[in-house]
Order: sequence, then C-alpha cells, then structure tokens
Amino acid sequence: MLNCSLSYSIVNNHNVSHRKTSRIVCSSLFFLLSCLLLLSGCASVPMQEDIIAIVEGDPVTRGDLEYSLEIAHRREDLSTAQGLDITHYINKIIGERLVVHEASRMGLDTTPEFREKMMAFLTRESVVRLHDEEIVQKVVVTDDDIAHSYRESYAVYTIDVIETSSRVDAETALKELQAGKSFDALSEAYPSTMPGKRDEGYEIEGASLTPQIRGIVSAMNKGEVSGIIESGNRFIIIKLLEKLDAPPDHLDRVKDDLKRRVRNKKIKIREDEYLAELHDRAAVEIEREILSAISFEGGEEARNRWINDNRPLADINGDVLTVGDFAKMLSSSSEEVKEKNLTAWIDRKIVDQEALSRHYEKKPDLAESLRSYENELLQREFVRKVIIPEISVSESEAQAYYRENMESYRKPARHKIQQITVNTEKEAMDILTSLQGGAAFSWLAREKSTDSYAAKGGSLGWKTLGELEKPVVKSIGNMKPGETSEVLKINSFYKIIRLQETGADRHEEYERVQTSIKKSLFNDKYQALYDEYVQELKKEATITIDEKIVNSYEEIFHK
Repeated sequence: MLNCSLSYSIVNNHNVSHRKTSRIVCSSLFFLLSCLLLLSGCASVPMQEDIIAIVEGDPVTRGDLEYSLEIAHRREDLSTAQGLDITHYINKIIGERLVVHEASRMGLDTTPEFREKMMAFLTRESVVRLHDEEIVQKVVVTDDDIAHSYRESYAVYTIDVIETSSRVDAETALKELQAGKSFDALSEAYPSTMPGKRDEGYEIEGASLTPQIRGIVSAMNKGEVSGIIESGNRFIIIKLLEKLDAPPDHLDRVKDDLKRRVRNKKIKIREDEYLAELHDRAAVEIEREILSAISFEGGEEARNRWINDNRPLADINGDVLTVGDFAKMLSSSSEEVKEKNLTAWIDRKIVDQEALSRHYEKKPDLAESLRSYENELLQREFVRKVIIPEISVSESEAQAYYRENMESYRKPARHKIQQITVNTEKEAMDILTSLQGGAAFSWLAREKSTDSYAAKGGSLGWKTLGELEKPVVKSIGNMKPGETSEVLKINSFYKIIRLQETGADRHEEYERVQTSIKKSLFNDKYQALYDEYVQELKKEATITIDEKIVNSYEEIFHK
C-alpha cells in the first residue's frame, strides 16, 4: 500500500474538505443543466446519446459539459445562462482533453509525485465515505435525546464549589467533608476561580457548564456532594444547593440547535468507538526501545542523525513508519510529543487502511471524481513542466507596458475634508457663527457634531469626489484649502464642511503596480502559449463532434 502524507483521524474526518460530484449552481443554470440531463439520459457509463465529441478515442460527455459550465459559474456571472456559447465550452473541453493526452504521452502520470497525489486524493475521498458509512449514517438523534439535552442544558443549578490546584488538596478537603466539616467553610478555604458567587452559591444555567460537569450535576439530588472532578488542571468538588427545571415552553425555540449539538456529541462518541474497534483489529508493532532513545539533545546535529535513520519504528498491518520519517514530524523529542505524534500516525494509518480496503473507487461517483481529478492534475503538471518554463516577463517589458497604459493608472484628485453634522439649522448657524468668530473647527466638531467622525475632530480623511455627497462636491468646488462652507442641508441633517487640502490628479507609481503588471503580462503570455499548444495538438489529433447534439444544446441555451 502506498504511503501518503495526509494527517487526519476518524475524530475529525467529517470536517475534511472534499470535492463533491454534485455541485450547487444558480437556479437558472441548474434548470438548463437539468434540460441537458433529460436530453442525454442518466446513465453513469457514457452511452452513445450521452457523448458530445470523441477526442483521440476519449469521449467528451454531457457530464463533462455540465462540469465545465459549473466551473465557469464560479468564475463568471452566469446568472443569466441563456445566450451562452456552448460551442466555446465544448472546444475548451476538447483542448483540455488534448493537453491531458499529451501529458500522459509524456509520462507525466507515471512519476512518483503524480502517483502520490492520486493516492492522497483516493485516500481522502475514501476516508470521507468511510466516515459517512460508519459514523454519520449510524448516528440517530431521537426526541428523547433532545428532551434529555434540553433538561440538562436549560435547567438552572445553584451550586457551591471547592476548587484546588492539586489532587492531594482535593482529597484532603473531601476527607474533611466526610469527617463532618461544613461545605461552606471548605469552599471559603478552597475558593473557586469562577466569578459571580452569591451568598447562596453560584447560579448557573446548564448550558454554561462543561459537558462533563453538566452530566454530573444533572444526575445529583439537592444537597448531594460530588466526588473529586478533574477539570483541566483544577480539581473540584460540587454541592448541589438548588435545581430549577427547564421551562417547558422554551423547547420548540431551541430544538434545532439542541438536535445539532446532540448529533455532534453522538458523532464524537461514535468516532471514538469506531477508532477503538479499528485498533482492536489492527496488528501494531512498535520498537519501544528506539522510540525511547530518540532525543534531540545535541541540537541540529542530533536531529539530523535521527532524520537519516531508516530503521523501522512502527508497523501497522505492513505499513512501516521509519525512524527518520517519524523524527521529521517532531517539534521536540519530549516523551509527550513523541507519544502524541506516534498515536496520531497510528490512528490515521488504520483509518486510511480500512477506508482503502472498502474499494470505494469501484463505485461510479468516486470513479468519476478520480477521473476528473486525474485530468485536472495532468493539466496542471503539463502547465507547470511545459508551459510555465517558457514564460518570462522582463523588467523592461513591464515598464514599457506601464508607459503605454499610464492612463489606466491615473488616480483621481482627492480632497482632505472635515465636517460637523447637527440635527437642526439653528445649531448649524450658531456653530458657523462661532467658526467665523475664530473658534477651532476640530474642537467644535468634537463638542457639537453628532456623526461618527466627531471623535476625530470631524476628519473624513482623503476622499475622491465620487465618494462625497453631491452638495459637498458642489460646495468644495468653489473653496480653497482652509475655507469653510456655508450650512448645507443634506437629507435630514445640517452640515458644515472645511476643506483642509486638495491633491491633484496623479498616476500610480510604477513601484506600486509593477507586481500586478507582471502578473497580467504573465497571464497573457500563458494564455497565448497554451492556445498555441492546443492548436498544434489539434492538427495531429482525431476529433469528431456530434453537431446534432451540440445544436440541440445551443437551442436550449438560446431560448
């Protein structure tokens, strides 16, 4: 079995991001694609009526067209799908297919790097399906589960707490309780770090407690004292003083949230159970002496020595982890770090092995995903190894482009202004009088203005005319820096504007835009070179297109 570098376990596989063969598209596009489905049939294996074109013996199907349109939907605005040039998309698929064939002819699909990426994809997708099959589908949330969670989460508990930083102190306190010492006295001697204690104790809704403590408290009777509870690095003892049941009329409002929480909790429990089942079935061999000996004392020289050690450290059903590969995983050589990393590797490996043993790749949906991913990967490899090495953008080219397109980098004039905003014309006139008498604009803005700029002395900073309200634009057009406007009525407010500075039109400096220019030139060269390769490949290729099917699709999209 090929090794892969994925790092995930059954505990969190349901969160693994993965491509789905069924994608959501806009409603109008989805409707049109549904029309394609009706025209072409629903068979997973391409049938004659499902084939749009044949490229070097490789069929281009209705599914390929749908996928191409969906990808375009993410990159372009296809909310009005009518009028699409279907021939363009079919030709695009044909070009991509020719590139895939050329990449395969060059042997790019036989490299260890390519095979590793394909195995990583297959493993990830298989694990997702295993998680769905063995975890998600086996978790059931009943109304009783929700009701129980509601009673626990929305009951209100009044508790007193003894809290210590060591188990020894907690055991001492528990013995004193058993000997007859009052809980009140001991809770004062060992006070809790929780805030909000009242005379009678802490009043807490169940949802605010950790799941561990909530489960313990909900099972207690009034006046009962718990045993020692380890919570993080603290040790606590709880006394239940009072319990108010959850209000019966609140359940419907929180039912969906509770169902989600209960489901997630059950999924976590089932994940742990299933992982334990896999461990029980796995043949695990660990060289404990070597594991204990791994140490990075001695610095980088010691680390490198271990990294170059090819002895087997662990064997899981025939999959071997070498000492060197394990050493590369470690951030330090502490026993805790070593055990944590080894456990994670074993968990991941037994899950991967089980997922791959199910051979989900034989099912049509994953087989299709693998085919699509392989094609995408081959295209990327071709671009990376054949096209990109031929592209370069020189500094002189970028500067020439900048000079030829300077108007594209023109920045409009900007104005630095302040404003005072008030609710009535009288307030505005009084402020204007004060300004004319020599009062500071910034001080009056802080004292009188009602808008969000008041704290900044009314400063709006630099603004282009397009960012300003029309009355302000009209007013500052006749002002010089340092001048103040008359009172302006804008909507239901009254404003006074002060023009601080004006910046003339200018061009963006080359240094600020050179990266985007080079990227744009690179993309142009890439597209031209890619198209050139495709045209050359077409000259030697055998391509047949079913014009009847293409025309029927064109009719749908042009109705």
